[in-house]
Amino acid sequence: MNEPVPQPRTREDHHEASSHRRRRHGHGCAGLVAGCGAMATHLLADAEAAEVLLPLLSPYRGQLPNTGAVVMPAVDHTCGLLAATLGDMDGARMHLDRAVDLHHAALAPLLVRASEAARTALDD
Repeated sequence: MNEPVPQPRTREDHHEASSHRRRRHGHGCAGLVAGCGAMATHLLADAEAAEVLLPLLSPYRGQLPNTGAVVMPAVDHTCGLLAATLGDMDGARMHLDRAVDLHHAALAPLLVRASEAARTALDD
């Protein structure tokens, strides 16, 4: 369903990963607003809102919303938080694992840590 995320190892791999990031990034401000709303939904444990937002964000999995100045976690990270809010821990783990892979490919160590922390919090 989702294409594999290339893991950079050589200069050519970094170029390929960069191209992959350009294909994956997008949806500017709308993506940022949706991501912020979804994160707030998770923090507030609002299952009703999570039920509405998760299907709306799902088509954008595999993308990192950005405006050129700000990059948010991958939509997969946000979907993981929403799945957790709905009590779907297996789905949350799947989304967060994918987010870790995407963040590694995007060379975004802070986002990697954020998704790993969210994944670890599921087990607490």
